[in-house]
Amino acid sequence: GEIGILLNQGSCYLKMKEYARAEEHFAQALALSCTSELKTLETRAHSSLADLYRALKELEKAFKASQRAIQALGDSELIESETIWFTHFQAAQALGKTQIARETLRKAYEIVQRKAQAIHDQGFRKSFLDNVKTNREIITAWGKARSRRA
Repeated sequence: GEIGILLNQGSCYLKMKEYARAEEHFAQALALSCTSELKTLETRAHSSLADLYRALKELEKAFKASQRAIQALGDSELIESETIWFTHFQAAQALGKTQIARETLRKAYEIVQRKAQAIHDQGFRKSFLDNVKTNREIITAWGKARSRRA
């Protein structure tokens, strides 16, 4: 619906570095999603705003927006829940909130692994892990974090 379109358009503006237009679309999507029963879209809107604020180097705002996304997500595992957790990891890491970053990265990694294990075809599972950008970034970040602790 309309909220999804606003989020997708905002993401396009973010990629094109048209930050004011991206923020406008994300804010509209958030306002609409808060008046609906669609927690998924509210979660995505908060997380999208976090991505925008990280791009703008407004790290406290990014962290607060990603924190609101995590709160809206709750215990559910949406289609994109690993992305929501990874966005929060990135915001926490940028602020030097090491413990929160470690916990949220672990959560993102566990979700990716659980989803991968549910894919029975080995080729599809490998593609899911290697070719989905966020999954690849989560696995890489997890590997770096593990090697630092070792």
